Amino acid sequence: MSDLMLKRRTSPPTNINMLERSINTRLPSEFRIFIEKYNMDNFTLGAISFGTNDDYIEQLIEMNSDDDFSRWWTGSLRPSNTIAIATSDPYTILLNTENGKISAITSESKMTNLETIACNFSMFARGVGTIFLKQGNPSEVEIAVRAENGEFWRELSI
Repeated sequence: MSDLMLKRRTSPPTNINMLERSINTRLPSEFRIFIEKYNMDNFTLGAISFGTNDDYIEQLIEMNSDDDFSRWWTGSLRPSNTIAIATSDPYTILLNTENGKISAITSESKMTNLETIACNFSMFARGVGTIFLKQGNPSEVEIAVRAENGEFWRELSI
């Protein structure tokens, strides 16, 4: 179960600046520090998949590139302040690069109606871990992570 182990990086990633250039935005410092510190190349937390055996930062570039296969947004341009950081069935997990808030969409979601599922990346990871380890119920997690919509947390707990 190596994909459940969050390991420290043995060397700093060299492609974070390339990521920021390719997505044309700066990562929130909390998320940037996290991916600099931890190896997310093959990491899942419960039903949330971050990396899948490849370079996580390269995966971020691919998930947020404008091609028909990876396009998670509607319209012609990816929202300039939002990037996909993880996936889960049926969700794509999004990070707002301006305020650090986390939201989740499905293929049927409207981009104009994004609701926060966690106030920041740290609280999102804590919430997912809490649900995965069955140490709290969805209502408790929803309050703790300051979610605007608890549907994500209820579905994750099933």
